[in-house]
Amino acid sequence: MLQQNCAGGIVFYKKQVLLTQNEKNEWSFPKGRIRGDRTPEQTALDSVLSDTGVNGEILNMAGTTSYEFFSIGRQCPVRNHVIWYTMLSHSDETDAADLHGVVRAVFFDFKEAIKQVTYSQDKSILMMAWQQFTE
Repeated sequence: MLQQNCAGGIVFYKKQVLLTQNEKNEWSFPKGRIRGDRTPEQTALDSVLSDTGVNGEILNMAGTTSYEFFSIGRQCPVRNHVIWYTMLSHSDETDAADLHGVVRAVFFDFKEAIKQVTYSQDKSILMMAWQQFTE
């Protein structure tokens, strides 16, 4: 099984949360693979910017998630371990570049975001990040 380390951001603007939609109509958060000597923090910041056009500012680490899937392109199972960071944006403007499978980036009110997020692990990490953000 291919193991990949990734990092991403759960970005807040006021009481809104940034979500990304992929080509399968799944809603989650921007993330990317940690490559070379890049830090998880730099990977998360760069992924948020390149996927959504949003300049995020890291507040703290929100937590981690792991999941497995079968990669059609690689023809093998993959296990992603993701380090998530709670981030702040000073604007709600987005510009999804249609890179890395992201087709839309939208800020949702928190209650709507919880309903919109596709996977239960993402809902859990969003709840933890929200708690950190609002404290």
